[in-house]
Amino acid sequence: MGAGTDDCVVLVADAKKKVVCAIAQVRRRAQMAMDGVPEETRKMLEEGSSAYMRPPLPGAARMYPETDVLPVPVTDAYYDGLVLPELLTDKAERYVRETGLDASLAHQMVYSRQCRLFDAAVGQGVKASLAAHTLLGTLKELSRDGADVAAVPGAALVDLLVRVETGAVAKEAIPPVIRALAKGAGYRYGDQCSCSVHQPGRGAGRHLRRDYRT
Repeated sequence: MGAGTDDCVVLVADAKKKVVCAIAQVRRRAQMAMDGVPEETRKMLEEGSSAYMRPPLPGAARMYPETDVLPVPVTDAYYDGLVLPELLTDKAERYVRETGLDASLAHQMVYSRQCRLFDAAVGQGVKASLAAHTLLGTLKELSRDGADVAAVPGAALVDLLVRVETGAVAKEAIPPVIRALAKGAGYRYGDQCSCSVHQPGRGAGRHLRRDYRT
């Protein structure tokens, strides 16, 4: 056959159709070897060789460490410097301990999307009970009534709560103010909370104005 000591000879014996397919795969694998180790999962065979089994699974589905990637050493300094997130159960207990929030409300808050707004409001001096009832209760009630509370910026909610806490806005004004914000109203906060709500279909430039004073 004229093969040398550095040559690889592959012999395939079977029906013509299978032989043609097998030779094509051998050629393809030989070409792939020139680019590096193929990314695939192989299974061990009893005679000591291996066979293709499946493509590599994504990270979350892997059941064993990556075998063709070098290990990354983790030093004690790196490990000790890791900042672990606070467990939700621990956060709920901290809310109860530090803010006096009811345990049931604290549990609801830590699992709520409004948790960060709650932290921001309480961090600016808003009572935990006022922030929790507004973010967990009032928003839900307004949403059930058809208000698009998701459109209200979080910063506006926190600012409103701060104004209520400081007495610049009456507590009773919270629902109508949030409802107006959900409709796209613009607000200016000062000695009073005022909003200008555009009413579509009632003529260009026509607005309704409401002021909420303490």
